[in-house]
Amino acid sequence: MAVIKKPLTTDTIIAIAATFTSICALVVTLYQTKLTREQQLNSVWPYLIANEIIDESGLSSITIANSGIGPAIIDSVQVFYKGHFYRSPTAVVQAISEQQNRGLNGMSWYQTVLEKGFVIPQGQNLNWITVNGQADNAIFRKELPSIKAIIFYHSIYNEHWHSTFNGKEEVVVKD
Repeated sequence: MAVIKKPLTTDTIIAIAATFTSICALVVTLYQTKLTREQQLNSVWPYLIANEIIDESGLSSITIANSGIGPAIIDSVQVFYKGHFYRSPTAVVQAISEQQNRGLNGMSWYQTVLEKGFVIPQGQNLNWITVNGQADNAIFRKELPSIKAIIFYHSIYNEHWHSTFNGKEEVVVKD
C-alpha cells in the first residue's frame, strides 16, 4: 500500500507561519527583558572609595565617597589594626589611645557610624573617622598605615560589593 501525501493547505501554512512568528516574538521579548534588566542594574551602581584626606588645618580623616550612580546601602564593616579584627573604628582608636598610654578614651575624635542599613547617597563624601587636635592627629596619622577596613555594601537592586581601605582585596568574614 502506498502512502498518499496530501499537499499542505493554505490554512496549514498560515498556522505554521503564525506559530513560527509567535515563537520569534517570544524570543525577542525575552531578550528585550534581559537587556532592560541589565540597563536597570547598570543605572544604579554605587561605588565607594575610602581615602585619607588632610584638611586645611592639617588634620587627617578617613573619608568615604560614593562616586558611583545611586545610593550605597551598608551591609557591614570590618576594621583591622595591626592584623587584629575590631568590631568598630571606636575600638581601634581606643586601642591606639591605650597603646600611647592615654587611657581608653584619651584621644579626642569623632566618627560617622557605618552600620547595617546606613545609606550613602550618590555623590556624597563623609568623614568616617577624624581625630581632633594636632597631637592626637599626629599619633593617628602615624598609625594609619596599620589600619585596614573593608566596607560591604549593596545597591537598591541588592547587588553586592565591597571597598577596602589600606589593604588588598582580601575579604575576611567575621561574625
